[in-house]
Amino acid sequence: MGSTLSPALGWPPATADDDCISPKKRKTWCSVQQSVQNHDRISTLPDDILIKILSLMTVMEAAVTACLSTRWRHLWENVDRLILDMHNFGVQMPENSNYNENPDFWNQEATKFVTKVNEVLRHHNGNGIKEVEVNFPLSSSHASDLDRWVAFAAASGSRTLNLILSGYHGMIAAPHAEQYSFPLKHFVDLRGCQLRQLVLSMCSLESVSAKLSGFSYLDCLSLHRVSVVDSVF
Repeated sequence: MGSTLSPALGWPPATADDDCISPKKRKTWCSVQQSVQNHDRISTLPDDILIKILSLMTVMEAAVTACLSTRWRHLWENVDRLILDMHNFGVQMPENSNYNENPDFWNQEATKFVTKVNEVLRHHNGNGIKEVEVNFPLSSSHASDLDRWVAFAAASGSRTLNLILSGYHGMIAAPHAEQYSFPLKHFVDLRGCQLRQLVLSMCSLESVSAKLSGFSYLDCLSLHRVSVVDSVF
């Protein structure tokens, strides 16, 4: 069950470093699999119940269950909440970190984060998603990846989209970096869009089509440090 959205969204080619499950975690979970193989009652539950359980975990916790058995291999690809932040991906950003003091470190961690998000979304089947949240200090330099993530959320019918391009404690990307321009084009004439909550932080809204119809069900809009052109409203 590969992602049905992947071909259309044009994900970057997968590499050996892209694997969502680290070799260490894979080895650990495979050991667990061997020890409980003869006492596994949870695996007999219906898929929809198992997917609900996995949706209560972080994305990475759900992904590593793919190592348990063939029964679990693709279940995590159906979780309906995708919270994509530095905590869930094990990205380390010191509380008092400053981009100007160590730009190489920031860029390295940002690359790591973007790679992991691409890998997760490449594998997800893109159906029945309730919430997509991206929470990491990124800017227009990551626009191509951010565009794919927004397109994924729109096409999958997500009801909540939180795009928070700042980290914990107000961390931001390079202080003078250009803000990411949120692509409203993905919500033009979008049939079946059920988006009800949109949260944007550290973005810009620069243009809007007269045929914008993807916000018909929107009942919660939160803009934090967002540059907006009057015509958008």
